[in-house]
Amino acid sequence: MSKKVNKIISFTVTIAMIILTFFFFNATKDSGVSDLVMSLDNDWTLVVNGETKHVPKIAGHILPKTVDKDEVVVLERKLPSNTFPRSVMRFKVYHSVVKVFEDEELIYAYGDKLYESNRIVGSGMHYVYLGPNSAGKRIRISIQATEDGAFSNFSPIDILPSSYANTDFFASHALALFVGIFLILFGLLSVVICAVVSFFSTGYFRFQMIGLLSLSLGTWTLCYTKLIQVFSFNFSFNTTIEYFSLYMSPIPLGFLLMDMRRGQIKTWRWWGLVTLVAFGACYALVTSILHFTNVLHFPQTLLPFHIYVGVAFLYMAFSGVVYSKKTDLSGKFLTWGVLSFGVVAFADLIRYNVFKYLAIESFRWDVTWIPLGTLSFVMLLVLSYLVYLYKLVADRTEKEVLAAMVYIDSLTGLYNRAKCQQIFDVLDRSDGDFAIVSIDMNGLKYVNDKYGHSTGDRLIKVFANILRGSFEGVGATIRMGGDEFVAIVREEHLEDIDFAINSMKDKMLVGKSGLPVPLEAAYGVAYRSECGPMSASGVYSAADKKMYAMKVGMKSDLIRR
Repeated sequence: MSKKVNKIISFTVTIAMIILTFFFFNATKDSGVSDLVMSLDNDWTLVVNGETKHVPKIAGHILPKTVDKDEVVVLERKLPSNTFPRSVMRFKVYHSVVKVFEDEELIYAYGDKLYESNRIVGSGMHYVYLGPNSAGKRIRISIQATEDGAFSNFSPIDILPSSYANTDFFASHALALFVGIFLILFGLLSVVICAVVSFFSTGYFRFQMIGLLSLSLGTWTLCYTKLIQVFSFNFSFNTTIEYFSLYMSPIPLGFLLMDMRRGQIKTWRWWGLVTLVAFGACYALVTSILHFTNVLHFPQTLLPFHIYVGVAFLYMAFSGVVYSKKTDLSGKFLTWGVLSFGVVAFADLIRYNVFKYLAIESFRWDVTWIPLGTLSFVMLLVLSYLVYLYKLVADRTEKEVLAAMVYIDSLTGLYNRAKCQQIFDVLDRSDGDFAIVSIDMNGLKYVNDKYGHSTGDRLIKVFANILRGSFEGVGATIRMGGDEFVAIVREEHLEDIDFAINSMKDKMLVGKSGLPVPLEAAYGVAYRSECGPMSASGVYSAADKKMYAMKVGMKSDLIRR
């Protein structure tokens, strides 16, 4: 199959996969999203620190200040008269104990025991199953913050049929779900494969770092968007994984940059990068210890982490760590990936803090752009690695070709005298038997003198091809120079020597087409086992003597000319 056909097939398959993915997302969204979702955004009564306030619209409503630990916020209203029987109320809450009452009857509670044991309560999408006759009843949601700065506004509150309780949210966020799962699976496969092949080869460190980064960012994406609830409703565990994966993500990225920029940037820039990576690793370690010992939970260490990420991004953007004029194509892909992701992450970091702490109500502060930014970033990193791998393979192949050329006869493609000596050295270090066939063509001088050296070269090439074909799979074939050839046969193929020699003689009889003279050669075979304690060179000398003895006894006009 031609390269052009392969390219057409590859392009067609890629386009088909893109189209199928597009239809898959549409089908997933259409089949999973419910048209019966009822918003409960309006007419809530809000109680904060004993103060009661009517809130026309609760979604996105900004509180005067962030809610701190042990502060309680209460939301209350009457359920609509058209509330579905056995419906589900859905809302998102951050780092809080949640209790829901229906006409003063407790119907849902989360987080009490976790908070009492000083463990992280976590964040998540709460699903409260209402009673069969909830329409018109009074609903009250009590939210007690378990961390300082737990939240400063509210997410939408919806009611929907219980049959769509989970699928509606997941289908509405199908793209983020796909991106997160893809990044996790890609990361896991990359890490496992690189870990296995690293025992046999080197050069996979970069791809392993890309895999770890993809794994951490994919995990964070699922946790931050609460799509992790496809697999786990343990908010404490989900939130711990969310912060841990976020804090770990700068480490593989830092190691990747260190590996790619080693020796390419000034010393102070290098040590600046090393310092940032070391600080990130120490920060992840210390905050994890504090969290798991319940001394200081992850949410309380988020702001310093944001500052660290901002400083690191600015340093990489303006110090020349990521980009320089000497950057190759692999480095350029890395630069585009880091800068594009950095812009998205930096913008998202600003979005998160501005809309959380500065009380701007015109935007839903919990909408993140990170999933698509992460996907494009990882894909650019993969492209960077593929370019690097291609260059690495090309350089290695070039070196191997150059190294092989040292041992290859340029005229015939057989091994040369230098390779013969290398094989002799190997044979001298072994105890096994072997045989050497010394071969000398007849009539080469006559052909060179009468027909020219180009015809003589053609005669050598034809014989070399016959010799190679006859001893293929039996032994190594070598041109020592001029009209002298050697075949070296190891112990496991000694019984095939006669067959190979007979094949060579038969092919010489039919291979003289277009040549001015018949193909003839004298040969001699010597075995180590017959020569006694002798080096490979000594066995070759013994075979050479037998070859000359055969040449003397041959009745050929080519020998006498």
